[in-house]
Amino acid sequence: GGAVSVNIARAAGSGGVTGGGSLATALFRAKNQGAAGFAFRNTGFTGASGTSLTILPFSTAVDIR
Repeated sequence: GGAVSVNIARAAGSGGVTGGGSLATALFRAKNQGAAGFAFRNTGFTGASGTSLTILPFSTAVDIR
């Protein structure tokens, strides 16, 4: 098993953004066949004012063939 840590931040004082779209995209390359999983853990999101945002964590399973 393994873990990947991703940190994305905007520069202080740069303000926020509005609208919809992708925040990040990741591509994983399988080393072997079999069951695998993906999940968000320990997330921390804040709004432009610095207040915490509630993000619903999720996990999913895939079968690599």
